[in-house]
Amino acid sequence: MKRDFLAGLGLEKDAIDQIMAENGKDIEAMKSQRDALKAEMDGVSDKLKQFDGIDITELKGKIDALSGELEQTKQAHAAEIEQRDFDRSFDVVLAGSGARNTKAVRALLDIDALRKSQNRDADIKAALEAIKESEPYLFGEGAPTKIVSTGAEHKDETAKGSASDIMNDLLRGK
Repeated sequence: MKRDFLAGLGLEKDAIDQIMAENGKDIEAMKSQRDALKAEMDGVSDKLKQFDGIDITELKGKIDALSGELEQTKQAHAAEIEQRDFDRSFDVVLAGSGARNTKAVRALLDIDALRKSQNRDADIKAALEAIKESEPYLFGEGAPTKIVSTGAEHKDETAKGSASDIMNDLLRGK
C-alpha cells in the first residue's frame, strides 16, 4: 500500500501514518513467516539430497530377501519347538511304559511316523504295546538280572594254595 493512494482518498497525515505502521507490522510478520517456511523447505531439501543415489528397487529386493529369511527362521524355530514338545511328551509316555532301556525301545519305533501322527498319544501307546509283545525283555520291573561269575564255581582240583600263590607261581614260570 502506498501513501499516495491513501492521500488520494482524503485521509489526514496522522491516519495515513497509523495505517502505514499497521500495514508494516503485517508485512514484517508475513516476511518472518516466509523466512521460517523457506528455512524448513531448505532443511527438507537437504534431507532429500541424502537419498540421492539410493536404488529403491534394490532396497525392496533386500527387504524381500530379509523377509524371506525371517520366515524361514520362524519356520525352523516352530519345527524345533514342535520337535521338543514331541520329544518331551514321547519321553513321558516311554518312561511310564516301564522300559528298561529307553534308547533300545526308541530305536525300534518309527519316530517320524509317530511325529506326523494325528493322534500321537494313542499311536505312541499302541506302538509301545506292540513292542512289549514282540520284545518283552525290554520291559519289566527293576533292572535286568545280571549273572556275575566269581570264579568259585570253577574249582580246579589240581591247584594247590590260594589264588595269589597260583598267580605268583605262574608269573615266576613254575
